[in-house]
Amino acid sequence: MKQILEVNDLKVAYGAIQAIKGIDLKVGEGEMVALIGANGAGKTTTLKTLAGLLKPSAGQITFDGKAHAAIKGHDLIRAGLALVPEGRGIFPKLTVHENLEMGAFSRRDGKEAILADIERMYATFPRLKERAYQLAGTMSGGEQQMLAISRALMGRPKLLLLDEPSMGLAPIIVQKIFETIREVVKGGVTLLLVEQNARLALQTCDRAYVIDGGRISLEGCAKTLLDDDQVKKAYLGE
Repeated sequence: MKQILEVNDLKVAYGAIQAIKGIDLKVGEGEMVALIGANGAGKTTTLKTLAGLLKPSAGQITFDGKAHAAIKGHDLIRAGLALVPEGRGIFPKLTVHENLEMGAFSRRDGKEAILADIERMYATFPRLKERAYQLAGTMSGGEQQMLAISRALMGRPKLLLLDEPSMGLAPIIVQKIFETIREVVKGGVTLLLVEQNARLALQTCDRAYVIDGGRISLEGCAKTLLDDDQVKKAYLGE
């Protein structure tokens, strides 16, 4: 399997505070990989660093065969890496349609292709089509999460980084979003998922890493980790 992402001995600091203390992880093309852990363990910091929003203090990241450090942060989207941040990060004062257009800002394949992908997003999330010309900030949390994912997909990423997609959402909305995530991966997108609901993450993904105190403490097949006593006690409430 081709590795689309390789992280070796990654360290990230906030001033004197070492948030990531040397992690290694790999994501193969077409995989769904989860990163789980307690609040403050370093999950979001890891994703922000991969997305070019934070600069590592040490270590190497290779994305799609290229040194991550050689790709300027604003070029990572064009290179095929997209982040759906915790809290969604939509443009609240733009309409749904305008948010989707913004998701395609780095593309050079023409207006017709972009409009076709917007229609595909509307077919995936019909609620967005109903809200196409509504200001994004006036929508419900679930609708905003649908929009955040759709906007990221408008960039046609190879690797989607998804941070806490279920946070604050009703179970029926979470179910819809995770069904869509599975379909997206079937369509050729690779996924690295950070998710507060560890059980859902492990049930959804192929493999998983457990991060604890800025270090990877466990890794393996997601279904195997579901049965791990340490994981059950710490993250599954058993």
